[in-house]
Amino acid sequence: MVASGIRFAVLGPVRAWRDGVEIDLGSPQQRAVLAILLLREDGQVSLDELIDGVWGDQPPRAAISIVRTYIYRLRRILGPGDTTIASVGGGYTLRVPADAVDLRVFRAALARAEAARRAGELELTAACLQEALDQWTGPPLMGVGGRFLDGQRAALAQHRLGVLEDRLAADVELGEYVRAVVGLSTLVNESPLRERPRELLMLALYRSGRQADALAVYQKTRELLATELGLDPGPGLQEIHRQILGADPRLAGEAASQASAPVVGMVPSQLPAAVPDFTGREEIIKELTLAASAPDGPRVIGITGLAGVGKTALATQFGHALRERFPDGQLFISLTDADGRPVETGEALQFLLQSIGTPAHLIPDGTCQRAAMWRSSIVGRRLLLVLDDIQDGEQANCLMLDTGSLVVVTAQRRLPEVAGARWFTLEGLAPGEALRFLRAIVGPALDRHDPQAVDDIAAACSYLPLPLRVLASRVAARPDWDLGRAGIGLSSRVPNIDLRMPDCAAAVRPLDRSYERLPQAVARAFRLLAGVEGIDLSVPLAASVLGLTEDEADRLLEILADLHLLRRGRPGRYRYPDLVRSYVRCRFGIADHEQGRKRGRGAVPQLVGAVSGRVAQPEAAPAGVW
Repeated sequence: MVASGIRFAVLGPVRAWRDGVEIDLGSPQQRAVLAILLLREDGQVSLDELIDGVWGDQPPRAAISIVRTYIYRLRRILGPGDTTIASVGGGYTLRVPADAVDLRVFRAALARAEAARRAGELELTAACLQEALDQWTGPPLMGVGGRFLDGQRAALAQHRLGVLEDRLAADVELGEYVRAVVGLSTLVNESPLRERPRELLMLALYRSGRQADALAVYQKTRELLATELGLDPGPGLQEIHRQILGADPRLAGEAASQASAPVVGMVPSQLPAAVPDFTGREEIIKELTLAASAPDGPRVIGITGLAGVGKTALATQFGHALRERFPDGQLFISLTDADGRPVETGEALQFLLQSIGTPAHLIPDGTCQRAAMWRSSIVGRRLLLVLDDIQDGEQANCLMLDTGSLVVVTAQRRLPEVAGARWFTLEGLAPGEALRFLRAIVGPALDRHDPQAVDDIAAACSYLPLPLRVLASRVAARPDWDLGRAGIGLSSRVPNIDLRMPDCAAAVRPLDRSYERLPQAVARAFRLLAGVEGIDLSVPLAASVLGLTEDEADRLLEILADLHLLRRGRPGRYRYPDLVRSYVRCRFGIADHEQGRKRGRGAVPQLVGAVSGRVAQPEAAPAGVW
């Protein structure tokens, strides 16, 4: 921590000091606003997030004014200098030196510990881990409340436990057995179902000449797990028990040291924070829970739906509801990178192996060898694994868990090659849920808008959460606007999207990524068929517009429907969701596109002419596609 200037603490009571003198931060709600800004680490926090973080679902009528008052007071308290609260967009950013916040000092110490461990400097690793733990003065975020901060408090507490385990493991490897036994015994009492502290305690007892006590720890653990969870000890405990019984010399050598080597900051509790204003979805969550709870239920639950419909948010919400059933950890990995490309299976396996405690230097290079190690490492563990935005079903099969665990997969289409999966389709919000969602973001101010206008605009957004969030954030940030102005272009049956506006572009970014994954022929059909309006698409009509045979057109329509870019109606009939049709027209009608596509709306009469039997020349099908 810095000795002079301003510094902050969140790893204990939320406090602040200037030049060593504590600052009065005001009411608990005002402290909560400061804590949320500090946790974001120079990132922007919207006004809506601050309101939800302080009051949750029941903000006062004057919440916006109150938060702005808190910001004004905090600015006066912090005064001039390197620490400032800046207004950015519709929210705020707290800019503060990195060494002035105990949480950042904690993380920096962990980074140094990891570097020291990789260099083989065990004493320096232990010292850095202890430096990280020294930042803590009590349970994190004491004195402040709210749904967001409660979730962060739990995550930080779990993080500290993992680091404490690493520090005690370092003590064992350094031969500090007395200190390690004392610390590990305390940790076992505080967290009786965590198996790693018990493994380390058995090792420390054995190395200090207390073989009988080490075996007694195993027997007590076995009885506890059988009584509380109906489970046997995990593979790590079973292996060290077998080694102690056989007086395995490796327990005192290099192999044992590697098996229990510290994994800095590793805690298998990786679910993203639950969306604070998550709304609705009660029915599908009930269905998911029933499926996961059934004695003969699936080991894999798949969630599919249109890009941007909220699959990741649903999987995260569902995972948090089930996390107590999986005491050995909850893992989360996105299998599509920031550029929309699939993550390599070997890279995913490395991430997962490190997440469950495997030191990086012990992980083999080959994908097949990593898969074998993954299968061996998860035997007997009760884990929850979320595979988000997966594109290849065979990849999911390589990452499967053991019996007693659960895998949740999100994908834009069903992946029939995923063994043992039960799939659920996620649609847009119901109209009532969409209204509740808008109200959660806009607040009571939504009531001053015409109810019919609200319903019309929600429908024009196809009831998708992301476009609704963009619209609601616009309204909340511009309270003097009427709803028509905030949702300009969205009130017609086929809405317009101004892609030059950053928030509009963000709203359709999932559709951009979905389009970029389409094969050439499918992408062409997706663009051209959006020009047919006023009627459902039939196979003969699509074939006429695309210049293909009916079998070829039928195949393309089915691919688009599987991806939820088209909705199936009566047999052989398809329709674009309004927002998807608008996306196609606005994205590809405002600039030159491949193969000489005409600009703007000039292509639409041509397509309608083809549909009505007038002579027209459709865009040629790519040569050699079929």
